[in-house]
Amino acid sequence: MESVLTSRGSATIPKAIRDHLHLSPGDKIKFFVHPDGSVVILPKIPTSALKGLVRSRRRTVFVVA
Repeated sequence: MESVLTSRGSATIPKAIRDHLHLSPGDKIKFFVHPDGSVVILPKIPTSALKGLVRSRRRTVFVVA
């Protein structure tokens, strides 16, 4: 897959990539440049989307007076 860079520096992310990353209009993405020169694009997941992914390990403690 390929895309064309516009004079303003914009490029269209191909539909197959948008679908794979579950991207919708307005979503934010992050770019990571590795030392070898490769670039990784990842969706920026809002903190609210992470709620409920990890179970609490809290224990109920009963205090007897």
